[in-house]
Amino acid sequence: MWRDSLTNLIASNKSMDSKRIIYITKENQINKILKKYRKSGEGAIHILFTSLWDRWSKALINRLEREYGDNEDPAATPVYILNSFKTPHSFKIFKTNKVPHMIRIDSSGLYSEDYLPKIYENLLTLAPAEYNSRS
Repeated sequence: MWRDSLTNLIASNKSMDSKRIIYITKENQINKILKKYRKSGEGAIHILFTSLWDRWSKALINRLEREYGDNEDPAATPVYILNSFKTPHSFKIFKTNKVPHMIRIDSSGLYSEDYLPKIYENLLTLAPAEYNSRS
């Protein structure tokens, strides 16, 4: 009995924390997304700024792909991934000078984070083991 309720709780929590990965390749795509969000103001969006040459960015993207790579649920929270090579102007708009850098926009406002363990905590259901084991 308690196992069924625990399983249901975990399943419902996973669906609430469900995210959908979308790669942005052009500057005008992120501008359209932001304009659409400003008009509707519904839900939340995450924008993840990365670099093709940064090993921490690569590891984070690989982890996101493993966790949410096959999710096509339109109700899932979108995570827009931008890289510094294809969308440099977007980095300037949000005053990003570190990677990886995450911006979360929701009804309460804009939240900016560049501390890697916090990015993992915000984007993934569990932080990676290597950060949990360090004291």
